[in-house]
Amino acid sequence: MVRTHRLLLASFALAAALGAVPLRAAAKDLCVQDSDGGALKFRKVASLKKPGSMVALHGLLVLSVLERGVTEGVDGPGEGGEGEGPGVRTAPVVGTAVTLPDGSVKVGIHELGEAVVGGLSTATASLVTDDELTGTGAVDFDGDTVQDVPYSWTAVDCDTVDALVGF
Repeated sequence: MVRTHRLLLASFALAAALGAVPLRAAAKDLCVQDSDGGALKFRKVASLKKPGSMVALHGLLVLSVLERGVTEGVDGPGEGGEGEGPGVRTAPVVGTAVTLPDGSVKVGIHELGEAVVGGLSTATASLVTDDELTGTGAVDFDGDTVQDVPYSWTAVDCDTVDALVGF
């Protein structure tokens, strides 16, 4: 009897371990090119295929120093900061994505700036996308909480974004 219980418990433990593997495997990196000339990489994004799915977005915005009118970097012209390739500026991005009943994905993000005086500003954006984050919306660059500039994303290969930053 004791042996049967142990075998049963071991079977449940094995089934639980095997059942958890697809959930971890479903998370993947997603990358997009934005309409403002930047690229964003979001790490370990859970699947957005099922309506009602809500996932946290954690990522990095990558801009060349020529984008957004930035011509002089903090480290001098055409130079990125530590860990950044030449001509590249980066800022962390956080947000949330939720899959709506019609299969579209509503995304809200906040760009946190690059942590230097005179660096990239903070910004917020909301978009309606597909499950690969291709879609359109609007962005607020001036912090007045009114999204006043059209904004869009197009899915790209993450190797492209990694090459820009030098990962």
